[in-house]
Amino acid sequence: MLLPTVSALPDAGTFPDILFKDFSQFIQEIFGSDITLSQVLIVLFTLTENTDLLSLHARQQNPKYSGEIHSTYSAWMKCLACGLQERLGTGQNQLFVHQDIAVSDTVVEICKNLDALAKVLCLYPYDSSGKFKGKLKAVSYESIQAVRIICPNAVVCQTAKCKPRSLTLGMKLRDIPQVTLIKGCTAYANVQVLTGQCSKCKTLYFADHEHVTEPGDKYTRVCLSHAKYLKVGQGLWVD
Repeated sequence: MLLPTVSALPDAGTFPDILFKDFSQFIQEIFGSDITLSQVLIVLFTLTENTDLLSLHARQQNPKYSGEIHSTYSAWMKCLACGLQERLGTGQNQLFVHQDIAVSDTVVEICKNLDALAKVLCLYPYDSSGKFKGKLKAVSYESIQAVRIICPNAVVCQTAKCKPRSLTLGMKLRDIPQVTLIKGCTAYANVQVLTGQCSKCKTLYFADHEHVTEPGDKYTRVCLSHAKYLKVGQGLWVD
């Protein structure tokens, strides 16, 4: 089970990189004024996670051969709109500005807004003249990955005589080690590993254990059963 494996990943495109002010203005114009950040992110990631469907939808908007019919709101996009409705529940009302839209028209209205947002995000494989630029690639999230830091799970000193004294950073900035963190099936490079210290009893707090100082400059190593991350090598941690 520990043998190395190889997997083929699809050719990925970059994450949409439009100006935030343009994105924010567009959201305010087409969605309800009370839409929340989480709802906006659900809509955004619904589009970036379904580039194959967006390509199918765009193709039906640009008929090329005899017998093909132009479809402004294709069945592909309607399915995506229905899935979004189910995901948001009552929050779906924030997907359109006018709240008095008939129930029968909500899917079409959501389709219209999703189609418009996809084009603003450049998730549309046709240019302004209707020329096909190529099937949309899967969107890569590498450029927007969060900064991850491994630090103690404790917030205050756990010793009886110091509790609840706050912990300070127990190292200088230049001495902070950087390691590789494997979380789930993904490896993250250059992750900082921070150590906390109680300024009174000098107990050191690590992400997976504690060093309790004793008389004579001795210490007891206490492993943590509830540790979030575990060191498994010289420069390797895992969740």
